[in-house]
Amino acid sequence: MDIISLLRINGPMLSSKIKENLMKDGCTDEVARQRISRIAKQTKKLSINFFPKRNSFLYLDGQENTSQYFENLIKALKETNSVHYYAIVALAAWGGKVSIEKFKVLSGAPQHVRNIRILIICCLN
Repeated sequence: MDIISLLRINGPMLSSKIKENLMKDGCTDEVARQRISRIAKQTKKLSINFFPKRNSFLYLDGQENTSQYFENLIKALKETNSVHYYAIVALAAWGGKVSIEKFKVLSGAPQHVRNIRILIICCLN
């Protein structure tokens, strides 16, 4: 299956998941990585990278700001054990609105507040 079809069927996803799917279809690791890098002009990626190991969150035109986009983004943050996932969960538990000082405590990551605020702004826009 090609990458565009994979994104149409499954929605936005991490580049590592795309690579896994390509390898299941018989591609080698290197061929899968090359295909992902070549498809960049036909896909979009989250402008700020919150994921480890140079992972990118890729999606197609028209998928941005959809419920599937946000569901898959949250799922990707959880799967990669991102501190941003836990910050979003804490924020949701408090009804989605807290002071920045309270958010620093809830997120458990005061040193990352700047990046977390950027993520929340990206999610809300």
